[in-house]
Amino acid sequence: ALLQPIIGIRRIDAAVELATARRSEALVAYERTVQTAFREVHDALSANRAAREALAAEADRRNQLAQALDIARLRFDAGRTSFLEVLDVQRSLLAAETLRIAAARDAKLSIVAFAKALGGGWDPEVFAIAR
Repeated sequence: ALLQPIIGIRRIDAAVELATARRSEALVAYERTVQTAFREVHDALSANRAAREALAAEADRRNQLAQALDIARLRFDAGRTSFLEVLDVQRSLLAAETLRIAAARDAKLSIVAFAKALGGGWDPEVFAIAR
């Protein structure tokens, strides 16, 4: 009968230790989740910045090739070059336009990734910074 309180105290101590261990484990899992969320948001913002920079570069390239096509057509009309040069510049322009469209798609997808990283909601004011 005298051992009953001692055994009871040991059980309580063991239960407290178990609860403390579970709390510590839950805290570590929570910290990992928060770190993952911050990393995903950072990665999404970085991807958006890179996609916007790529889009700007591809748009500039496309515009320069459009000007080059105009010049090639003028040169052809003046008899200074063959039509092959016009076709070559036109092919380059179409390739640049394809890359520009892909860059625009990537920029839009990066905004979706940003929304997902923030929990999946959509508030146009919040996502205006990603544009």
